[in-house]
Amino acid sequence: MEPVGCWDSATAECTSENRAPELLDAVLVIDGNIRSGWVAPTGERVQLRVSYQDADCNLACGTIGDRVEHASGTTSGWGRTPSSLGCAAADPRRSHLSFTVSSGVPGQHRARVWVSNGCGARSNELEFAITFVGDHVNIDGIN
Repeated sequence: MEPVGCWDSATAECTSENRAPELLDAVLVIDGNIRSGWVAPTGERVQLRVSYQDADCNLACGTIGDRVEHASGTTSGWGRTPSSLGCAAADPRRSHLSFTVSSGVPGQHRARVWVSNGCGARSNELEFAITFVGDHVNIDGIN
């Protein structure tokens, strides 16, 4: 079932002029604090906040895709963007998407994320690396 407030792309006015959203930057957040580096304790759940601009304001209820490469292999997934997303320029308080990441395997993890708006226009991919340090077991990847 779609979240409340989502529109159906089959009935939406998706024109050929529809522009893809643009992913701008990402920051690492641990315990509610933005970190200056991309290092996290192994086993810790951390948040990635990705800023974006959505000129056509139709990213809500679109899709999120991710791919994470790590020592144990590769994980990928997709999901729906929240129905509460606004346009970055019109609503700066909601100008980021959030992803949760944790890893039970120490070392560098390379991740790529992208989004598509409700009309299917896909954004650029944003790529970054997180280094997990310390000992732990179990991998979750990006949710």
